[in-house]
Amino acid sequence: MEIQKKLSENAMQWLMDKSSLTKRLKNATQNKIHFCLIQDWQLENSKYNRMIEWQLEGIRWIQAKSFIPENSINEHTKALFEVNTRPIGEILFDDPNLKRTDFLLCEESDLTWTRRSIFDFKGQPLILIETFYPAFFAGIALC
Repeated sequence: MEIQKKLSENAMQWLMDKSSLTKRLKNATQNKIHFCLIQDWQLENSKYNRMIEWQLEGIRWIQAKSFIPENSINEHTKALFEVNTRPIGEILFDDPNLKRTDFLLCEESDLTWTRRSIFDFKGQPLILIETFYPAFFAGIALC
């Protein structure tokens, strides 16, 4: 079945939007959504990875995993490692030359969807995998 038949038009717009998810979530929830750092940058298998969640009232809406190849770290990209407990989107989307691939979407289960994209940040790749949970879809339907 086509993705468009499984998701509302509003949900599709959210999943296919290449702009800053951080800004969009904050605007839609009137800054009530919370950023939670689950795992800070760790080197594993020649790549750095980081995991975060977006939660509203203690309920997980989105989980995001970022991956950067170890050899992509240089003086231009090191700012990504200095975000501490902030979303990396605050750094990425400040770059006017940022490029992002189209999304690869995958239905994990009923109302749980994952999208993957690759950013070109200052000439280096960053892979982002975001999983959207049922609470997200219920929440955006009310926004």
